[in-house]
Amino acid sequence: MTSYEFEKVAKNAVIKLMKEKYDIELTMSELEFVWFAHELGYKKCTLYAQKLGHYYPEVTYNRDKDEIYVDIYLKQSNTKISADEFDFEAHM
Repeated sequence: MTSYEFEKVAKNAVIKLMKEKYDIELTMSELEFVWFAHELGYKKCTLYAQKLGHYYPEVTYNRDKDEIYVDIYLKQSNTKISADEFDFEAHM
């Protein structure tokens, strides 16, 4: 599967699952790749669309099994840490 084919399959899988499980309707053009990697026969991406709200989908393709896995995460929090608060010590 090419990277372009994976992009289409991943977006279509997320569109289908979000409609079935959460009644959120999306289009292909609304979904954007946030992150993509291809390593050792796996392709993996995370996607974003404004309509997703706090839902965060991650899609993985397993080449060996020719399967797609879709994980839907729910953002629990978003905490800002300013540069003056960074802790550079290695605490053990």
